[in-house]
Amino acid sequence: MAFKSPSPGLVLAWMRLRTLRNLLLDFRRDSVAKTGVVIFGLAVVVGIGYSVSLYSFKFIQSFPAIGAPLNSRLLGLLFLVLFTMVSISTAIVAYTSLFLARETAFFFEQPLSPVPIFFAKAIESVAFSGWATLILCLPVAAAYGVIRQASWLYFLEAAGLLLLFIIFCGAAGVLVTILLLTIIRRWTFQKLFIAVVALQVVVGWNFFQSFDFASFNGEDNLAALNKFTLQLTALQSPFVPSTWATAGILAAAAGQHREMLFQAGLLIANTLIFLPVFRTYARYFYGDRWVRTAEPAPFWRRRTRPAASPVRAPGRWGVDPGPMGVLIWKDLITFIRAPAQISQFILFLLLMVVYVLSLMQIPSGLFSAQWRVVLYFCNLAALCLILSSFSSRFLFPLISLEGQAFWIIGLAPLERSFLVQQKARFGRFLILSLGLLATLGACLSLRFRWDFTLAALYTTTLCGWLLTALATGFGAAYPSLAEDNPARIAVGLGGTLNFFASALSIAAILAFEAAPYLLTGPQPPGTLLWMAHLASFLFTLLIAHLVLRLGERSLRRMDF
Repeated sequence: MAFKSPSPGLVLAWMRLRTLRNLLLDFRRDSVAKTGVVIFGLAVVVGIGYSVSLYSFKFIQSFPAIGAPLNSRLLGLLFLVLFTMVSISTAIVAYTSLFLARETAFFFEQPLSPVPIFFAKAIESVAFSGWATLILCLPVAAAYGVIRQASWLYFLEAAGLLLLFIIFCGAAGVLVTILLLTIIRRWTFQKLFIAVVALQVVVGWNFFQSFDFASFNGEDNLAALNKFTLQLTALQSPFVPSTWATAGILAAAAGQHREMLFQAGLLIANTLIFLPVFRTYARYFYGDRWVRTAEPAPFWRRRTRPAASPVRAPGRWGVDPGPMGVLIWKDLITFIRAPAQISQFILFLLLMVVYVLSLMQIPSGLFSAQWRVVLYFCNLAALCLILSSFSSRFLFPLISLEGQAFWIIGLAPLERSFLVQQKARFGRFLILSLGLLATLGACLSLRFRWDFTLAALYTTTLCGWLLTALATGFGAAYPSLAEDNPARIAVGLGGTLNFFASALSIAAILAFEAAPYLLTGPQPPGTLLWMAHLASFLFTLLIAHLVLRLGERSLRRMDF
């Protein structure tokens, strides 16, 4: 009897499962301390998310007139934000995985059709973009079920709905990637930048016009929040996918299992619509598009000589930049020329701009003195978490992205510790430039006093410095020189450690800064404030020093 070879799709799926198995085995063979740190960090993040969500839901639920409906609409707002963020994140990751990764080129060199390659890389993109979102949202759904006193079956149903929703968002992100690549493949940077800004202006204007903050007052803050969610028409639209997931969660919490199954079926049906679309694209267009993507596209159209460089190299002004300046310049040019990196960087910039502009819509009389302190620290936490995402995505992979050419730097007459310090200096420049500008804009938008603004800038500086040290140190301690996809580098063991360490470090710094207000109220004495500033400074200095030394020692011992 003739032997029938397995299909290429099954072969790639089996390869992915074996890869995952090997990663788990490597993780199990790793030191107990590292494994314990990962498990402890995961438990802390999940516990904090659950506790904060439970407290918030309980507080809102205590107002019988608007509590329950407001909780439901806030859950819908969460799903709306998730739909936007996961789709955009997957779109960017899918571009790298489908068209730029070396592994994709290796697959095309094998006797494989483009269809299994496309689906393997698309599934990988959805998994990389959605796993962290799933872990962070499960505690929120669990806290909502506890508030609603739902049965044990609710928690299984909520987990399934979250998984289906994230898969749908990921599939939508992949579709966005292939559509945009078809439309703007030959665009210059100027056209792309103008299109992105125009789209952001239109979306931002519609968002700001969907509610009127000017009519709010500080007499009842929850009533103002309730009015805000009521006027967001996207939360009630049946054509927005987040509405389906929200309706399913609410039905599961109320014990309406048939309604929950209907909403889950709606998500499944709309997700399955993507399959024939992707199959058709992969069969007829993917291979040709992958070849075209390998060709250089025009990035910047100049009126001068075509061969002229779009940027000036260091040292053209008669100043020797030295090894530090040359390496920083090399990282900057490499960063600008990487499509996936620069697109995500622009996305971060736009998100921070939208965040600051949205704060300008909040009137100063909406919050009392005590609640303004809460708003101050919530704003700092949001900004620091954005910077944490930035450091994990852009700064942590810097060492690993040297790739197989690391031996060139390794043979240079430079200490390995010098390379770590260079990456840290480059990262500090990026993260502090963005963080301080965003913090200043947010404080001015919220009309904080000058002392609050200076304290916020100080806290952001400490967080940016520490986040840079953590990303650089762990990136040097856990390099992945064989990997060229930054998304895959960021989800490894070192990236996971960096993620948890960054979250805990931000929590520690904010706890130091908030301690005087928790102990004495909204007007703490100056002595306590200076002691808190000193404690957060010493904590930042100590942790940054230890993690950078860890990275330097690990990189110094590494063979290449």
